Amino acid sequence: AFKRISLKKDEIRTVSFALCKKDLSYWNDDNEFVLDPGEFNIQVGSSSDDIRQEIKFNVFTEVL
Repeated sequence: AFKRISLKKDEIRTVSFALCKKDLSYWNDDNEFVLDPGEFNIQVGSSSDDIRQEIKFNVFTEVL
C-alpha cells in the first residue's frame, strides 16, 4: 500500500497503519493465497531511490 503525506520543512508527523494477513499474502504456483513466514521490510521515503527509513519485522507460522 502507498499513501502520500506532505510535510512542511522541519515538520514531524507520526503515521501508523495496520497490516493484516491478506496484505502480506500472495498467489503461489499452486494457485493458493498464502503467507510465508519470514522477514518483511517496510520502506519509507520520498521515492524508491530515496528510502529514508526501513522497518523490518518477522512473520511466524501458527502452531495449532
